[in-house]
Amino acid sequence: MEESTFRRHLGILTALAVGMQYLILTEAWQNNPFSRLPIEDAEVYWAWAGRIADGHWVGETPFLSAPLYPYLLGFLRSLGLDLPGVYAFQAVLHAGTVLMIGLLGRLRFGAKTGLSAATIYLLLADPGFAPGRILNGTLQLITLTAFLLGTVCFACRQKSGPPPHRHAPLLLGFLFGLATLANPTLLLALPILAWWMPRPTTTPWLIAALLTLAPAPLHNYAACGEFIPISA
Repeated sequence: MEESTFRRHLGILTALAVGMQYLILTEAWQNNPFSRLPIEDAEVYWAWAGRIADGHWVGETPFLSAPLYPYLLGFLRSLGLDLPGVYAFQAVLHAGTVLMIGLLGRLRFGAKTGLSAATIYLLLADPGFAPGRILNGTLQLITLTAFLLGTVCFACRQKSGPPPHRHAPLLLGFLFGLATLANPTLLLALPILAWWMPRPTTTPWLIAALLTLAPAPLHNYAACGEFIPISA
């Protein structure tokens, strides 16, 4: 498949993702009262984000869940976004995930696989409805996909093609840190990935990853005086 054809088809899928999100979010806002009133976990996230938006960056307890989402939500609330604005932002993240899955599939297995993977993801119900919820799922998916895409790009350039940019390990470490702050169980992969990285790039990758993760243990220590890497 030609590059121009792949890009056109992937662009169509990404546009479809945006259009589908518009229909899903509009219908939910008009007919689902829970879209206008966060409850349970969503209510906790929304209130937490409100405190962050008001300048209360350090809580009274260590993080009890993945911290990246409430801080992103707090940043959006500080910009004046209410629920519809947050939903729209999450819809853009969802479309970005569709795009990156297509690029990742093409890079690893070819253009047809990339388009097929993006199409299958686009048709999945749970990721499709996640942007209309004040929950962590959409952010987890896009940060993990971005890290996987960056890692595969790096690996492919190591094997063939132009060498990776000298700042590529730093970017990969940053992406790993973000994905881990959105999904703390990824912290288990840190030593494995450090071992996998080519030796000249291990140190910068590890430094970037640890610096990206550093605000979490610093917050937890400030909150309770104990070393807790990300979440208690």
